[in-house]
This record gives sequence, structure tokens and C-alpha cells, in this order.
Amino acid sequence: LETIGDALRATGVPEDALELTVAGRGRSTTSGYEARWGIFLQWCRAEGVNTSAITVENALSFLAHLFHNKGAAAATLSVYVAAIGAFLPSLGGRSLGSDPRVALLLRGARRQRPPQRPVVPKWDLQVVLSSLQGPPYEPPDRASLATWSRKCAFLLTLCSGARGSELAGLGFLDRVHV
Repeated sequence: LETIGDALRATGVPEDALELTVAGRGRSTTSGYEARWGIFLQWCRAEGVNTSAITVENALSFLAHLFHNKGAAAATLSVYVAAIGAFLPSLGGRSLGSDPRVALLLRGARRQRPPQRPVVPKWDLQVVLSSLQGPPYEPPDRASLATWSRKCAFLLTLCSGARGSELAGLGFLDRVHV
């Protein structure tokens, strides 16, 4: 199976419904799945796996390979599960993603390599307030309406007791000239 269309055809989707069924996924999703399927097939061939009789165990070994040898995160493994599952109609009556062994592997990957949460950038209120007293915010007759609007929005948000993460989420701190 080379494409998502081939995989759907193999599951019994009629030719007159194939184009519409393929369009059920976005173009970028389809191309991403096809690229990951190609990587999986390359691995299968290198490991001597019969690509016409792929098993859940083969997929598990491949996912473990990605995790241990390529440093893939659990989220990446999940995308591979979805991609491989799109090409395999069913394995033992269920989808690849619903196999309890696959779920355990993904859970184990999350535990061994937890996702890295983005840290809100640190900022110093005194530095920010000092910068608001100079260009491009001051003098008032030289500041644009957009600049004054940002300054007012920031000061109102600050007075409302907003947390630093909320202020950073507004993107204001990226634009402050220090």
C-alpha cells in the first residue's frame, strides 16, 4: 500500500467514493501519514518484516525503535500510531490505536520521557515599567495610537491583578523595548 487511497481501497471503499473518503482527512495530514508510513515500511524491510502481513508486534517494535534509537517523544509515537493505523484496516478486529499493548507502550513513553512544558518567560516588572516611560511610548506626541493602546492595555491588565503568564500570553512582553 503506497497511499491512503490504496489503504482505503483495500478496506473495501468503492472507487466512486474513494476521492471523497480520502478528502476526509486534510491534505497535510494525508501527506504526513504517507511519509510516516514510508518510514515504517523502510524499517520493516530493514528488519526483514513481511510488509504484507504486518502485526501489532511489528508496530510495537518499530515504536520502541523510534523511542530508544531516534529519541522520539510520546506525542510523536502517537502520530506514528495514527499514521500506521490509517494504512492497516484492522489488526485482530481492532484498530492499532485501540490495542491495549499500544496504549501501554504510549503511556510508558510518556512516563519515561514526559512532555516538556514551555516555560513562561521570566520578566521583571520594574524593567517593564521603566521601558514604558521611554520611547516608543513617550513622549506622548511622538507615540503612535497603536503603541499607546498597547501601553494602556498592559497597564489595565496589570492593575487587574493578572498573573505574569497571562501578561506574557498577550504577547505584550515580547514587544516591550528594554
